[in-house]
Amino acid sequence: MSSVSSFQILALIKENPSLTAVSEKIGVSLQSVRKTLEALDKEYGCQLFRSITAEIAELSDAGLVYASAAVKICNILSDADRKAEKIIRERQDAVIAGSVSKGLDKRLRKLGSFRFKNIFLDTSQRNCEDVLRNLGKDADIVIGFYDDALLKRFRIEAVEFSSEMAVAVSSSTPLAKKKCLDIEDLYEHRLYVPRKGFSRRIDNFVHDMHDFHPRIEIVNADSYSPELFKTVSDNGDFILSSSAMDLSGYSLKSICVDWIYKMNYGLLYSSKSEKAAEVVKALSAECPK
Repeated sequence: MSSVSSFQILALIKENPSLTAVSEKIGVSLQSVRKTLEALDKEYGCQLFRSITAEIAELSDAGLVYASAAVKICNILSDADRKAEKIIRERQDAVIAGSVSKGLDKRLRKLGSFRFKNIFLDTSQRNCEDVLRNLGKDADIVIGFYDDALLKRFRIEAVEFSSEMAVAVSSSTPLAKKKCLDIEDLYEHRLYVPRKGFSRRIDNFVHDMHDFHPRIEIVNADSYSPELFKTVSDNGDFILSSSAMDLSGYSLKSICVDWIYKMNYGLLYSSKSEKAAEVVKALSAECPK
């Protein structure tokens, strides 16, 4: 078939061979319907119609096969249209928030006037750069690690949730019961950190760990992922986090450490995005500094 309208016409002819009925159904003239059917009949090596009169189009046996396929195709396209429209409506109505948390950040949950949709997104992964560069397209707001260089590079703004650099550990370990860890608690364990080059603060932190705490095995992760969180939880390892980062959905608990290191964690947005600006305004009213 050369076009969707051709599929529709064949499917309708199978349902009702009346050209007048088809004409009224799709809103084109009777003459246009007849010309389309005659053109279709010439496209195939077989004869689609036994006859086409002024009022009736009678399908041949071969034509019936193609018309039955056209019905299936029209149903598939109709279903695709419904799904696409639903996706478009959801994108228009919802504020898309990207973060590594499984659930929505507790601060956003308090904003009952918004409809949020949470997607997995790690600000330290390279693939996130396109999202940050085009905030408002794939995501309206992003929650994660950032520094001043990142804000300047992508010309975005931030609402800080915390600057305390913490670690996340399996919530089933004895260490998870502590309010604050000693750095020695990390000895003889792996500590996963964001990829090298993401932030100078984290790179400096890694250098210090190598120089002053070599008993901590530092592993740079290309990106944080559900698979990495599972590995950390299963193996009793640690992953660099923020005191405000909620990883409870992965059976991990973020705990502060008795050290001086800081890393910004919060909401990233473009002031050009009306949705994001409204969320930030509501956050400011809900949680004033």
